[in-house]
Amino acid sequence: MNLNAIFLGHTPLKTRKYLFEFFKQHKNEKLIIPCVGGFMAAQIAAAAGIKEIFASDVSLYSDTVGSFIKELKTPEFEILEN
Repeated sequence: MNLNAIFLGHTPLKTRKYLFEFFKQHKNEKLIIPCVGGFMAAQIAAAAGIKEIFASDVSLYSDTVGSFIKELKTPEFEILEN
């Protein structure tokens, strides 16, 4: 694995299995994933039983803004305020 690469494009099976076991041990906690990419970590967390998952990605934001500008129906999201 190239540890200098930021975006590898996929999550290897060994890493997905590790994440699943880790998330199972922390399933009663809130999970925040900025820059989630393909949402793989969020999917694994949900499968492991984590109920509160907050994730974001630049492409999701761009898609929503693009839909708004084109006057297409934008996806519905819950807006959270800290």
